[in-house]
Amino acid sequence: MARSGTLQSLLQDARRLQDGNDACGAAVLVVIAIKALQSLDRGASEAASTWATATPQQLPLLQKLQLAQGVSAGLADSSEAGGFPVLLAQVPELLSRLPAAAKLADLLHEWLQPAMQPERHKAARLQLAQAAATRSCAYLHCTNVGGEGGSAAGQGVGSMRCSACRAVWYCSTTCSHADWRQGGHRRVCKALGIARQAAKEAAAAAESAAAEGQ
Repeated sequence: MARSGTLQSLLQDARRLQDGNDACGAAVLVVIAIKALQSLDRGASEAASTWATATPQQLPLLQKLQLAQGVSAGLADSSEAGGFPVLLAQVPELLSRLPAAAKLADLLHEWLQPAMQPERHKAARLQLAQAAATRSCAYLHCTNVGGEGGSAAGQGVGSMRCSACRAVWYCSTTCSHADWRQGGHRRVCKALGIARQAAKEAAAAAESAAAEGQ
């Protein structure tokens, strides 16, 4: 919201509603704007909590985030203390903070990019791939899922397994090649194979322990 100019439009609408004697509607928009600034500060605070484990690449950006946070400091997001006038009186202050909020939003956007969070994005890719592995065709752009044979992994007619990871199935070589080239499977194939092997070993160990306990 801060990066797109939505907050400024929101506060301008609040002023128009206030001028039109719709204090309640204006106050609602002000609360939304304050909550948005609070969300930015929470994001910066969460990023700062990783300081101890930050990489040399991340530290300069963390320093900028630390300096930029505080855009919601001192703002009241409730009318309980003094009614709508308390909320509406904050509109000029909110407008004056928008440039700082936009700067913080830009920094947070940069912080969340893959270059800054490689492990987080790597984990997200693996989770997505593991979810896709439950389908008869793991290529997410396949239009044949749920076709003849069933929609679950290995059920589709003509299903074939990835020969490397053995964790995902495809309905055809066309989808297999497409997922490797465009779908991102080549980035998670090895990790999927390792995860599959670990799951097999864990299941075997649990079965062995259960047998010994009988």
